[in-house]
Amino acid sequence: MSQQDGRMQSPGQASIIRFIGIALLTLVAAWLSRFTSVTGDISLIWPVTGISVAVAILWGRLATLAVGLGMVIWAWLQGMAPEIWPLLFAEACIPGLLAWYWPARWTLTSNRALSNLANIYLRGLLPGATGAALFGSLAITASGDFADFHLLDIAAFYWVASAIGVLLITPLLIAVRQQGLRIQRDDWRFLLLWFACLLPVLLIVALANPDYRWIANYLLVPMLVWAGLRAPPLLVNLLLLGVSLLVIAVVRGEVNSNITDNAAMAQVIVQLVVMALTIQVLSAVSRERQSMLRVLERQAHYDQISGLYNELGLAIWLDQHRAKDGTLVILRLEQIDNLVDLLGLEACEEIENSLANEFASHLPGRYARLGRGLYAAALNERMLQVERLLFSFYQRLDGRQASTDQPNLLLRPSMVLMPRSKAGSSDLRLAVEGLAMAANMTGNRFTRLNNAEHASHERLSQKSLQEAIKAGLRDREFMLYAQPIVPLQDQPGGQHCELLLRWKTAKGDVLAPNVFLPAAEQAGLMGSIDRYVIDTLLRMLQQESALTRLFGKFAINLSGSSLADPQLPDWICRKVKAAQIDPALLCFEITESQTISNRAQAAQLVNTLRELGASVSLDDFGTGLATFDYLKQFRFDYLKIDGSFVRELDSSSTDQAIVRAMVSVADTLALQTIAEFVENQPTLELLASLQVDFAQGYHLGRPAPLQDWLKVAETSSS
Repeated sequence: MSQQDGRMQSPGQASIIRFIGIALLTLVAAWLSRFTSVTGDISLIWPVTGISVAVAILWGRLATLAVGLGMVIWAWLQGMAPEIWPLLFAEACIPGLLAWYWPARWTLTSNRALSNLANIYLRGLLPGATGAALFGSLAITASGDFADFHLLDIAAFYWVASAIGVLLITPLLIAVRQQGLRIQRDDWRFLLLWFACLLPVLLIVALANPDYRWIANYLLVPMLVWAGLRAPPLLVNLLLLGVSLLVIAVVRGEVNSNITDNAAMAQVIVQLVVMALTIQVLSAVSRERQSMLRVLERQAHYDQISGLYNELGLAIWLDQHRAKDGTLVILRLEQIDNLVDLLGLEACEEIENSLANEFASHLPGRYARLGRGLYAAALNERMLQVERLLFSFYQRLDGRQASTDQPNLLLRPSMVLMPRSKAGSSDLRLAVEGLAMAANMTGNRFTRLNNAEHASHERLSQKSLQEAIKAGLRDREFMLYAQPIVPLQDQPGGQHCELLLRWKTAKGDVLAPNVFLPAAEQAGLMGSIDRYVIDTLLRMLQQESALTRLFGKFAINLSGSSLADPQLPDWICRKVKAAQIDPALLCFEITESQTISNRAQAAQLVNTLRELGASVSLDDFGTGLATFDYLKQFRFDYLKIDGSFVRELDSSSTDQAIVRAMVSVADTLALQTIAEFVENQPTLELLASLQVDFAQGYHLGRPAPLQDWLKVAETSSS
């Protein structure tokens, strides 16, 4: 054992020292209590009851023996008759023992601090003070010093004195045990202000006419209320004790030791009991309120999953620390709802928590989780200083496996960097909007926004475009284009076509989908666009039957929002029946790389379409988050092989092996295959040799307006 270990106290030594300390504290308190009596020559020993209850609550029933020992030593020093000592010993020990055995877990309120205080009152005032009054009054009666007083009067006075001892001493000792004698810097400032306000009260006590000194007692009440609302329990109980002693000292100088004046002293002590109860309850309620406010403030400013700031917390920090330099970073996990759908909310929150810790430990700064899969960071360094490091983090995150159980689930992050400005929290909103615009309009998932004004201008342009799309749908400015899908094997029904959308604006410009679809998706217009395409096609097929002689099927793309629309299946059925069109002409494509937020609703749509007689195709097969999971859950008719496996098929043995495997899977599930992005004859011949059923691409035909294809159909039929 080292010398330091040798100096450590054993549990037995600590108990002995504590026992001696309690006995000495009892002896000193009993002796000092004489200065609170009317004449100052007898001891009320009211603090002893509070000490007994406190040590029983803090250290157990055996600790009350130390209080009893202190009382016996005090009686011996006072020269009291030995036959009184047992009564004094019982007076000191019984209150603590009764408080120890009294039920300690009465939940009187949801306020924890107030409930603890109420239990101290119940244990100290009911059994504790009553036991002290009983044995104390017997001891005084046995001494014969107060023969003029009735036993019940002595007992009542003794209970009031013991009650004030419990109220003033017990909470104080418990606070000292829990908090120690350490006082915080802010509490020292409060004490200085409090004592500065006490000086006028002391002047009134010293200089005022004795008939008006009682006013000082009432001036102390608001000061104690101030302490109860502001100070910690240690200071509140110290100030209560000090004020009570001050009031008793003032009253002592104005009464004498007769029955009437002792009754006046008892009345003052009762007032002190009420005041102490009020201030302590107020303090407990205030502490609980402050604790709840701290909890609510943390919940309002911090994210519960990651422990980082939430959006409000970071916005407030940005407003308080407006910087001319620095970088604002927004990180978003794309298709996070799909991960929740596949892995479950708890697993996804674990992924987010791990990502939040990794993100926050990357560079010094203030970090926040703004929402599900959305994070932000306010960095002090300039954008050029941190861009390379952040891009490296983005690359490590991109394509990372989200779950060991499902290796096809990969993380797809988007990140935008923007310089901080003195605009504060408005930069945060602009950066989030800039991330959405950059990802939707350019497809670039790592972006720099040079300034907030540019982001604001882009946001306004995006809003204007969205309003123009709404007007275009209303005025039917959108045109249907068709690209042929050519059979490679002997297939009944001839060639198919995929319907594509173009926007012919009022100025006569024809806009490609990549110009307007991202804005439409951001505005929640994709469902309306899907319905527009279906309705327009059914109208044309109803009016121009020649199209059905040119194309055996018309493939229509459905967006993720349409798949989650519970009213769409019935709407399609009604439209098809009203147009009196053969449902077998229709094929609805579900893009495998898009998010399906409601699997059950999507499955219902697929089943309804197939029951209607239409067919369903899985588009972009091989590139999304749930390649084979979709095949298990949904009933498809066609499998469209993504163009990324077809573009270099004639020169890539890897792509050939992948396509061969996809064809094998399709054959097993009785699905027909369609290869996209066929751009040359060798690729077409290779696809035919791999037993792919259909091909689509510029080599076989470019997209053209459906009206132009109608003219081709009419010409060929004539």
